[in-house]
Amino acid sequence: MGERLYEFLYDTQLSDIPNEVQAKAKLWLMDLIGVAAAGHATDLSRIIANHAYNHFGPGAYSSKMLFDGRVTSPTG
Repeated sequence: MGERLYEFLYDTQLSDIPNEVQAKAKLWLMDLIGVAAAGHATDLSRIIANHAYNHFGPGAYSSKMLFDGRVTSPTG
């Protein structure tokens, strides 16, 4: 199953995806970004981001926290 999923994701072009699906994906992505941007300003978000930064330091792999910029491990 993993190999088939990989091939599907690797081989699929944007033109392979129906326009209706593309439109929904854009809407959902904009919704996700809006919720993340608004939620970033809350006290809970600050607490969780600090926890991730302090307890999930980058190792062999790293990523920046969304709307924060500090580096943690991908699981952080």
